[in-house]
Amino acid sequence: MTGLGVTLVGSAVFFLTVGFGEARDIQRITGDFLFLAATACWSIYTLMGKKILRQISPLVATAYAMLFGSLVIGVFSVRDLVAVQWARLSLDFWVSQFYLALFPSVLANWFYYLGVKRIGPSRAAVFMYIVPVSGLVLAAIMISDVLTVAQIAGSVLMLLGLSIVNRRSGR
Repeated sequence: MTGLGVTLVGSAVFFLTVGFGEARDIQRITGDFLFLAATACWSIYTLMGKKILRQISPLVATAYAMLFGSLVIGVFSVRDLVAVQWARLSLDFWVSQFYLALFPSVLANWFYYLGVKRIGPSRAAVFMYIVPVSGLVLAAIMISDVLTVAQIAGSVLMLLGLSIVNRRSGR
């Protein structure tokens, strides 16, 4: 509980400071709402995973999740797909799509489900706090984004909480 509390405080410090200094317009509020909705969906996905992984392997569970997700996205994007000039898309585009489908999607979810199966959903779920921290570090390295004190402090708290949650007790 202490570790979860520390990660929660860290994420509040990290994310609440992001919007300061910007106009709180409807797009920003909509984005914040969608972020919260995505978090709720991920929680459900993780909790259902524990039950599902008793019956099927993490690889099969990931395949079903990717298939279902692709179908849902396909339904919402079918109107836009018709307008794409497929013959004009370069080899670089297709290589990028293959990379995105394989590494940050399929393999990342498969490894996550392996973690859920091995250490349980609550301990595995806190590793999601690495996402904003790694995004922050990559933004600083790749596009010279300027880090704020609040972002650094929030990141440290999130990583500290993660380590507390996953520390082995002496029992």
